[in-house]
Amino acid sequence: IEAARVYFKRFEWGNTSLNDFLQVLNEVSGRDMQAWANAWLQTSGVSALGTKRVYGKDGQLTDLILTQELPAQQPAGLGRPHVAKLETFALTDGKLTSTGLLSLEYPAEPVSEHRVELTEEQKKLVGEADLLMLNAEDHTYAKVALTDEDGLQAAIEGVSTLESALSRGLIWGSLWENVRDARLPVTTYVDAVVRNVSKEPSASLLGTMVNNAQVAIATFSAPTGRERLYDALYDAFAAALAQAKPGSDEQLILLRALISVSTNATKGEELCRDIARGAFEDTTGDIADATGIPYDQNLGWSALGALASRDLVTVEDLDRAAKYSPSSISSNGYAYAIAALPSAERKAAAYKTIMEDESLSNDALASTINGFARGPVELRESYYDSYFEALLPIWASRSIGMATRIVRGLYPKAPYNTGSTEGLGVEGNPSVALAQRWLEANPEAPSALRRLVLEAQDHGRRSIVAQKFNASLQD
Repeated sequence: IEAARVYFKRFEWGNTSLNDFLQVLNEVSGRDMQAWANAWLQTSGVSALGTKRVYGKDGQLTDLILTQELPAQQPAGLGRPHVAKLETFALTDGKLTSTGLLSLEYPAEPVSEHRVELTEEQKKLVGEADLLMLNAEDHTYAKVALTDEDGLQAAIEGVSTLESALSRGLIWGSLWENVRDARLPVTTYVDAVVRNVSKEPSASLLGTMVNNAQVAIATFSAPTGRERLYDALYDAFAAALAQAKPGSDEQLILLRALISVSTNATKGEELCRDIARGAFEDTTGDIADATGIPYDQNLGWSALGALASRDLVTVEDLDRAAKYSPSSISSNGYAYAIAALPSAERKAAAYKTIMEDESLSNDALASTINGFARGPVELRESYYDSYFEALLPIWASRSIGMATRIVRGLYPKAPYNTGSTEGLGVEGNPSVALAQRWLEANPEAPSALRRLVLEAQDHGRRSIVAQKFNASLQD
């Protein structure tokens, strides 16, 4: 605030540069703000911060080391300063409680490790903690590499028992970032969700964790063994649903999550068949497994979509439901379910509709795309080449919103090292290689379209790296 006062007073009615502002910050803060600007305003990417505890022969903490891993694209000589807080926690009877809070500084010097000066009392606090949470209160812009050394197992056991919603969110965020960066096995993340889904008091965090767990399996886990992980989620979500307060947000989140998981698990058919009644019967009362939530068309069509993905309903079943109570809900639900059926014929019809029917509404288009993306990847492999061939015509003929849906929704998501991708590695995988070929062949394509393809390619590369990492843990 003081720097802003000085700045506006000194340069009122005049033009300024960034250096003028930095000079004022230097004077007021007593820090080298030019070095800060060089490290933060003129570079990109997110650093990964961590801690290391060093113990003596007597088992007492001797040193706390701060670590910083710079983004891959940044030079090794770059120094990024951080001001962060470290919170310590104790795990007692499965419950995490805060025991202290320390303020720390990462230096601006280009070092990967920095020793922190601690008092004897602080050494005892840090050394005895079951969990160290770096960047407590979320003061700095960085990823946190939560490891076994920091107390990862304690976090997995009791993250949702923490009193502070911010602390819970930061730990869940750290776990998720580590899954995406292939630092944390998907099985470990799923285990954390399974252990905590019945304990999480925040509906917002609950919704995020149940969704991320499914994305982690579908996108980052090794293709083999996914059913087991989905089944573990189903059992945990079902147990949490049985404990949820009737009519609560948490209950509805868990019910929807169960329907979604049923798309890929070996379980859930009976539940989905019951919920699906809301789409084609004049039902009254509450859903059998969720007292407080009545049968309705929206949930009913979600359940029918899950059943269709597993080929547990027929086209005739879906036609009958669509005619029962015509509405936008039933129309979009039908579009999704019919495209989700795991047959070459239905995938071909859905692809043709997406690419050729310009009369579709945004919701109908999105529903058809989402349904097409369901089921075995082998059903979509034959469309990879035609997808890239159609990108420029689609971008030229559709609205930006609709074209974006198609570009993102149909982008190839080829799994790692299975079937036709055997032995191709990361860069050779169709999810990466085909996009690279298109980018090189179309340097003059609209920048917004190229950006979408680059983003999808980056996501594809991240997915393959993570799948490869998780597959290596199964060997």
